[in-house]
Amino acid sequence: SMATGEYMSVRTEGEATESRVNEVMARLAVDPDANQELLSSIYERRGVRPHVAEAVAEDLSANPEEALRSHACELIGVDPTNVARPWVAAVSSFFSFGLGAVIPLLPYLLGWTSLVAALVLSALALFVVGAMVSRLTGRPALYSGARQLALGALSAGATFLIGSLIGASI
Repeated sequence: SMATGEYMSVRTEGEATESRVNEVMARLAVDPDANQELLSSIYERRGVRPHVAEAVAEDLSANPEEALRSHACELIGVDPTNVARPWVAAVSSFFSFGLGAVIPLLPYLLGWTSLVAALVLSALALFVVGAMVSRLTGRPALYSGARQLALGALSAGATFLIGSLIGASI
């Protein structure tokens, strides 16, 4: 279900982005000169000298693909050549959640019957994954690990509380 949700989320985002890019493309087709002026004014507002901004906008507008890419990036913050792929997200989610689900079960699969062992192993895994994420974010490993551990503990606590309220037991 997590993979399906991830697929639908990324697919929907992609379709919404495609729709917005199509709107930009339609506007470009209706009045290319006005859109070239718009692009020039955007660059001027960013501090580019007017004659340079006009030249850049003219050069970009001469190539329809670059004109679309430039307008989409500047107007809606999207690069139409760099879109998310829903199947990649779904498969990644499937394996990530699958692996994550096995971790608390490992002690039981190895013959232990200790909830404490499952909790400790899960906490360790949460911290390690968070610390590894710090390599991508540039944040300190201790901060990222602790944040991941805290959020995982909060999620587990909420799950336990809801289970207790509906009468489930360990």
